[in-house]
Amino acid sequence: MDIFWAVFYSSNLFVVPVRILITMFFLWAYLGISSLSSLVIIVTLMPFYYIIGKFSSKAQNERMIIKDKRINLMNEILNGIKILKLYAWETPFMEKISEIREEELVATRKLCYLDLGFEFFSSLTNVLITCSGFILYVVIDSSHVLDPKTVFVCLSLFNLLKWPFSALPDTLIRFAKAYTASNRISEFLNAEELPPRVISKSDDSSIHISISNATFSWDLESHPVLSNLNLNVKKGSLVAIIGRVGSGKSSFLSSIVGDMYCTKGDLKVHGSLAYVSQEAWIQNATVKQNIIFIKEHEQEKYERVIKSCALKTDLDILIAEDETEIGERGVNLSGGQKQRINLARAVYSNSEIYLLDDPLSAVDANVASHIFNQVIGKNGLLKDKTRLLVTHSMHFLHEVDSIIIFENGQIKAYDTYENLFSRGLISKIFAKIEKSKIDENQKTESSTALQRRNSNTSLNTVESIESRLSVNENFPSKLIQ
Repeated sequence: MDIFWAVFYSSNLFVVPVRILITMFFLWAYLGISSLSSLVIIVTLMPFYYIIGKFSSKAQNERMIIKDKRINLMNEILNGIKILKLYAWETPFMEKISEIREEELVATRKLCYLDLGFEFFSSLTNVLITCSGFILYVVIDSSHVLDPKTVFVCLSLFNLLKWPFSALPDTLIRFAKAYTASNRISEFLNAEELPPRVISKSDDSSIHISISNATFSWDLESHPVLSNLNLNVKKGSLVAIIGRVGSGKSSFLSSIVGDMYCTKGDLKVHGSLAYVSQEAWIQNATVKQNIIFIKEHEQEKYERVIKSCALKTDLDILIAEDETEIGERGVNLSGGQKQRINLARAVYSNSEIYLLDDPLSAVDANVASHIFNQVIGKNGLLKDKTRLLVTHSMHFLHEVDSIIIFENGQIKAYDTYENLFSRGLISKIFAKIEKSKIDENQKTESSTALQRRNSNTSLNTVESIESRLSVNENFPSKLIQ
C-alpha cells in the first residue's frame, strides 16, 4: 500500500516544481528580486526535510520489524490455542504480546512526531515566504510601497505556493515509507532459494532412486545433516528405514523430495513421488476432497483405498460420512484418522515412488497391521510400487526387501533383514531406541512428579492455614482488638 501511495503522489515531483516556477514568475513581476527570498527559504529548509525523511524511513522500518514480531507471535498463539488454553498460559502470553505491542506503539508515536515535524516545517515555510517577500520588498528600496493592488495579488500568489510546499513534505514521507516497503519486498524476493532442480532424472528405469556420495544440508552455510550417502533402490522394492530419534531418517526422505541442498555428490530419481509426512497435512475441505485431491474421482478405486486404509469404520461414524467437512488443521479428527487420510491421499495418487515417514506410529497395533498388509506390504495396493518406509516397529521388518540403518546422519548399514539380524545390528539399534524411549519416559515422569509434589505442597499449606484459622475462632476479633 505504501508503494501504491508513493506512485500515486509521484506526479507531485513534476507538478510542484512547475507550479513553483510559474508562481515565482508572476511574483517577480510584482516584487522583483524580493521574490527570490522564497527560494532561499526553500533551499534552507530542504536539509531539515531530508533529515526528517531519513529518520521517518528508519522509524518506519523499526515499526515494521516489531509489527512482524507481533504478528508471528499471534500466529503461533492461534495455531496452538488448544495447548495454551489447556495449560492456562493466557496471562504470560498476553503479557508478552503487550510488551511487543508497547514497543510498536513507541515506534508508531515516534513516526507520528516526525510526521508532525514535516507539517510544522510546511506551515512555517508558507508564513516565512510571505513575510520575507514583503519585508525585503520594502527594505530594498524606499520607493516601494505596499499598495492594495500589490498586496492582494501577491497574497493570492503566495497562497498558490501553499499547496506545493505542503505537498512536497507529504510526498517525501510517502517515498520514505515506500523505500522501506520496497526494501522489505526486495529482501524477500532476493532471499536464498533452492537450486532449480536438486534432483536429476535417472536414465535407468530399473533403479528408481540412486544416490552417489551425496551430502545434504538445510542451507548452504549450516553443517551437513546427511553425509556420504551411497544408495540404489530398485524398482518395486520395499525398503525399511530404521534408527534412533534424530539419526536423519526424516531428513533423508526430505532430501529425496528435494527440500534440502545437495552440497556434494549426486541424487537421481526415476518416477513420480508421493510423500506421507510424519505430521499429517489436512485441508479445510471434505474427507473425499482430501483423499482425491487433484485427481479424477474413480468410485471403485476410491472405495478400495478407503477399505485398505481402514477408514470405512471412521466414515460410518462421521455425520456425513466422506462428505463431512474437516475443520482447520483437522481439528475434528483424531491423530490416527488424520494420518490415515494423509496415507489414503498418497495411495490414491497412484505415484511410482512412495516415501512413508512412519505413518503407522499414529495408529494402534491392529490398524497398523491391517494397513501394512493391505497397503504397504507385498500383497497390498502398493505391491508394485517402490516404497521407503520409516518405522520403529520391529515386527514388520522381516517382510521388507531390505533395511537401511541410519546413525548420526549416515547410512550405517544397507542389507536384507536376514543378514542384518545375523550380524546383530537390528537388535542393537532397537535396544538403543528402547533405551532412548525409557530415558524420555523417565524425564517425563520426574517432571510430572515434581509438578505433583509442588501442587501437593501448595495444597497442604493451604489446608494447614485453614485448619489453624478454624481452630482459633477468635482470630478475627483478636486481630481487631
